[in-house]
Amino acid sequence: MVKAGAKPGCPVTIAEVSFDWVPSGPEASSAVVGRRGEDLRLDISERMPAHERLAMKKARRRRPEDDQVVSLHDDEAAVAADAGAET
Repeated sequence: MVKAGAKPGCPVTIAEVSFDWVPSGPEASSAVVGRRGEDLRLDISERMPAHERLAMKKARRRRPEDDQVVSLHDDEAAVAADAGAET
């Protein structure tokens, strides 16, 4: 397409599909060079690791009541321990 005069961002229509053309292949100025059969662009990931996504999901689903229930159980355990120490 470069030989035909296309520039990056030019609108292209093939059959019923239209898109903005982005150069790829060896003629692309921003081509990432790697070993044969590899595409280094696929190795770049901005996605968070699974353990971080899971921690965020659990934090979003946590209810304020959950913290209070835990503290109530802790208080009951402390009261029971105190009662056992007094006898």
